[in-house]
Amino acid sequence: MTKRDPTGKGLLSVIIARVGDLVVTAIRLWRVFLDRRTRHGFLRDRRKKKHAAAVVKKRADWKARSLRRTQRFSRFRVMARYHRRRITGYHRRTPLKHLLVLYLAPVAVVSLVLCGALLLTTKKVATQPLPALSPQKGFKQLLGQTARLIADNRPEEAEKNIPALTAYDPANPSVISHSGAIALLRKDYPAARVAYEKVLAINPRSYLASYNLAEIDFVSKDFSAAARRFGEMLKGRPNDETLLFRLALCAVMQNDFESADRYIQKLSTTGRTPARQYAIAARLFQEKKASEARKVLAQARTLFTENTMFYDGTLRQLGFIK
Repeated sequence: MTKRDPTGKGLLSVIIARVGDLVVTAIRLWRVFLDRRTRHGFLRDRRKKKHAAAVVKKRADWKARSLRRTQRFSRFRVMARYHRRRITGYHRRTPLKHLLVLYLAPVAVVSLVLCGALLLTTKKVATQPLPALSPQKGFKQLLGQTARLIADNRPEEAEKNIPALTAYDPANPSVISHSGAIALLRKDYPAARVAYEKVLAINPRSYLASYNLAEIDFVSKDFSAAARRFGEMLKGRPNDETLLFRLALCAVMQNDFESADRYIQKLSTTGRTPARQYAIAARLFQEKKASEARKVLAQARTLFTENTMFYDGTLRQLGFIK
């Protein structure tokens, strides 16, 4: 006798059980939604569960991205370490002369190429015809070049331009001033005096010629004549610190300390130049107070670090410092 199959009865039982569960769940849900407080709590718990699930998902995604990034950097570090070891081993095994050839050969090739390109460019520029200059423009350029050579203390080169400048305009005050400046650089004071007197004859208001004539008297130790010239110039420039400084020194060198103090008082205590401090130091040196004078100079050099060369040269010229 065969055993009877209970499949049909079991399926019917499952269906009845599921229907019962649905009915019970529907009744519970109906009760929940009938009560406002319970309904709100249910919805709030549902939102919290969704938010928690979203946070968990974001954390999982972040961890996965971090893991992938870490793996990429790890592979990069491994490759970098591997290639570094290969390069280090190669340098240890290779002789020094081979390494020099390896690194210097490309540099030499690039240098040759650049030099060749530069030479070709230079040749092309040199072969291009230069534009013709008018006599007036050429004269101005040569005059400016001569002024730059004089400023750079190159009198021999500057003097080569004087014949051409004189041939073009022999009565030009700038050309004659350049001749005087070249004579000053060579300490040929008589020739410089003649040149600047010619400039004054052409242009009596030339400040440069008047100042240089006064300087010639100053360096020639003719302090009374220098004071007269500087004094005449001071009438037109009453606040010029260079003129006041020169006048104070002329008075000091003539032991006229009253006049020296008068000029020193006119110098600004907060000026842009150390003229006042250097004038006071010269007075102290002349009065044999060398230690006090050196203190004043040290203070001036601290305050005016880049503007003391002219004033140091003047005191050195007068024999106060070495």
